[in-house]
Amino acid sequence: MTLAVPQPPTILPATAPEGTHDCRLNYVSTTQLRLDRFGGNRLMCNGVREVIPAGGVVLNAPITASVVYYIWCGPTGGVAGAALYLAADGTAPVTDAYGMPVHPTYPYLTLVGRVCTDASGNFQMTGAFIGVISYWNRRWLSIAAANNQVTGSTSLVELHGGNRLTAVAFAGDFIRCLLEGSCLNDGANYTYSCIGQAGVGQVSQLGQHYATVPNAYGIISCHFDYTYPTGNVSFISTMLGYVNAGTGTWYPQCSMLVWG
Repeated sequence: MTLAVPQPPTILPATAPEGTHDCRLNYVSTTQLRLDRFGGNRLMCNGVREVIPAGGVVLNAPITASVVYYIWCGPTGGVAGAALYLAADGTAPVTDAYGMPVHPTYPYLTLVGRVCTDASGNFQMTGAFIGVISYWNRRWLSIAAANNQVTGSTSLVELHGGNRLTAVAFAGDFIRCLLEGSCLNDGANYTYSCIGQAGVGQVSQLGQHYATVPNAYGIISCHFDYTYPTGNVSFISTMLGYVNAGTGTWYPQCSMLVWG
């Protein structure tokens, strides 16, 4: 019996003109975003495969403060072949005849990312805040916080504002929040822990630890998987907890994974 050997795939060069979204929106600094080439040098705008310059396309801050904006790229004046530029506004994209997400009013602008600005209109990307994501060629982004906290509250409270993790995303995107670590109570009491969302409250399962003797350590392990809704909002995850009596102490590791 003779086995058929499949033909090797055709590998296009990195600068192949067939590309339609060979780019990634990157955070450069609090005052600059840049659309860089990624795996090629083309971005389709209004049916034309525009060439992304080698140095990328830059958007400078400040822009409007404390908003979630879409970031667009297209040729100046909508003229094919003109210099590419980046623009920001809150208008939701539509799909054009070529299958590309575009601005409904200016169809030569193609969606390339999303941002959440700070109170000064600058861009945000810190260890606890994902404020810039790319639409094309995304990868997992992670942030984390670990602030210990003590409380004697017998009702659910936010344990430490420093454990708030914030991210912006696109509608339908997947976000995973994790809460791990240890806790103890200074008496033979219960200690409760969970993940919370700002303005919502408890969102994960409620983990509980009962100490048969004072100051016995228990394990914290909670997670929450979230699908980002529509609308210009950012997601905030935090740690909640309480005790039934005594004083509880938490030693957490809060983390968040975002596809961006």
